[in-house]
Amino acid sequence: MKTLFKVLNLLALLGATAWIVSNFDWEPIVTFLTLLSSFIYLEFKKDSTDKHDADKKLFDKFNEALPYYNVSYVAVTSLKSPFINNKMDPFFDFDSSWNDVHHTFLNTKLEKKKQKLYRSISLFTSLLAEHTVTHNNPRLQWIPADWEQRNRDEYNKACNDISKSQDEVVKDYNDFVRYAKHLLKV
Repeated sequence: MKTLFKVLNLLALLGATAWIVSNFDWEPIVTFLTLLSSFIYLEFKKDSTDKHDADKKLFDKFNEALPYYNVSYVAVTSLKSPFINNKMDPFFDFDSSWNDVHHTFLNTKLEKKKQKLYRSISLFTSLLAEHTVTHNNPRLQWIPADWEQRNRDEYNKACNDISKSQDEVVKDYNDFVRYAKHLLKV
């Protein structure tokens, strides 16, 4: 489509040039300058659709890697109680694979929001790895209640840190997705 506009503009520019040669007046000169400026614009304009297409594809990969239902699970689950450990797998996978050049958005503001989300997920996963253990049921994980009797301050700090980190992940996720949907119109 852009090529068609360039060709039509170029043909009109040639017509305006012939008009200047046959009638040297201000009208053909204004027409010529207008067509020349639009031709230059079409020739050198950055094509943002390619950029958005690449970011849309990466955003689709993001949605596959970190599904909303996992984030909503984190939003409503208290990790003091036993929780399903495989619901956390997408967070650990995201932490291990989304901080490289292959997962970089071309839009700088979108990339900054993804990096903020990445940092909050990285903190969240490190807190989970540090402060939770497997429950009697191997599918479950938790912050053991007996830690509360042994060292109440450390137990409360671990619970508070994880809870704050959960909130931060959910907030950053929502901020990133909201901005991406607005920018990419998906």
